[in-house]
Amino acid sequence: MDWIMKLHDPQIVAKFQRVCGIERLPEPDGFDEEFENQDTSSLSNGTYDKYVKQKHNDEYVLQPRYKNNNNRPKNTDLQKEGVPPFASDDSDSDSQYRDTNPYKITPHRIKNKFIFYAFKFASFFGDEAFNLTFLPFVLWNVDSALMRTTVLVWGISMYIGQVGKDIMQWPRPTTRHVIRMDIDFAQEFSMPSTHAVAASSIPIMMAYNIINRYEVSTPLIVGLAVAWCLMTCGSRLYLGVHSLLDVIVGVLISLVVASFILPFNNQIDWFIQTSPASPVLMFILCVAFSTVLYPAPEIGNQTRTDCVKVIAALTGCLMGQWGNYFNGMSQAVPPEALFEVYLPSLKTIACATLRFMIGVLTVALVKTVVQTFSVKFLSYIFGLEKADRHHPKIQVPYRFVTYMTVGIIISWTVPILHHKFGLGRPHYYMEVL
Repeated sequence: MDWIMKLHDPQIVAKFQRVCGIERLPEPDGFDEEFENQDTSSLSNGTYDKYVKQKHNDEYVLQPRYKNNNNRPKNTDLQKEGVPPFASDDSDSDSQYRDTNPYKITPHRIKNKFIFYAFKFASFFGDEAFNLTFLPFVLWNVDSALMRTTVLVWGISMYIGQVGKDIMQWPRPTTRHVIRMDIDFAQEFSMPSTHAVAASSIPIMMAYNIINRYEVSTPLIVGLAVAWCLMTCGSRLYLGVHSLLDVIVGVLISLVVASFILPFNNQIDWFIQTSPASPVLMFILCVAFSTVLYPAPEIGNQTRTDCVKVIAALTGCLMGQWGNYFNGMSQAVPPEALFEVYLPSLKTIACATLRFMIGVLTVALVKTVVQTFSVKFLSYIFGLEKADRHHPKIQVPYRFVTYMTVGIIISWTVPILHHKFGLGRPHYYMEVL
């Protein structure tokens, strides 16, 4: 067990940050490590920090601010209403609650801007915004079979990772040793890193399927997948939000899930698309693991609701693929040989861009409408005086309905729109296997 604790040692993260050229700066007067763990609702003056970059240099410092908190709800009151104790950058988070976040960025100076921007960019590859744009892009413009098997492993791995956070409840590396440069997900626990889960499950499955479906250079594809994984995992250490052990466990989760799925990849994919029991079974499992079978205690943060979004979107996407086959649009045409890879023409690029724009606009519109309607309807059903998506009884069901609908729209409705506009990809409905 000693080696496990060594991997969890924040000194490893601190050393990695120093090697990458991050220098700690002195804390402003009146702020110390003890403030980090205080309940902001007990601060009568409503004191909190603002993270700013000083002009004309590369120093990132804390600027104290003072506000009258008399007209704002206390943090403890917000938690009673179902608002997470520390708000995140989640698109569903209400901006009015973000100033209550007691977590803070550690004052620091960046000595190597190239490393900084490289890791910040790599960190995006584990964000929800990337997953909800890149995976649909692959579906609409590249290969639906490639997307299906990828999202299956990604969704299961992410579910295990999110549940693990609330079961383990390990804190993130302390700023006593580590320079914290990111507070976007500070309300979540540390073990395992779900960024590492996403940054390993997606490239692993994509590399496996590309190598087995296309005439490509295996070393090149494997190298790109490894670089993707290492850079995103390294960004979690660079930003000071995860220990080395968190990252390693996140990668291992993806590897274990992939090792169970890959031997039965074709059989699972065929069952999901063609069996009459497929949508019923997937829906029941999705509801069960979102509610009564969620194997973690209620913490009051965003982890469970984020988990619901992942499995609901996964289920909706796979149900949409089943709908394509059930409606007779898809055909089982196994490839005779590996597909050749061509450089895209200007027309191909233009069509891909239009498909993506139509898809994103459609998904955004449907998500807004379904989210608004579901929150109002559920608030009415539960007898609330006004619509409140932060209420404990509303958070899980409205996200479930919204993101399952989004998944169906991505894989079923948007491709139909593409064909209506004359932009349909010729092989979309033949990529059953």
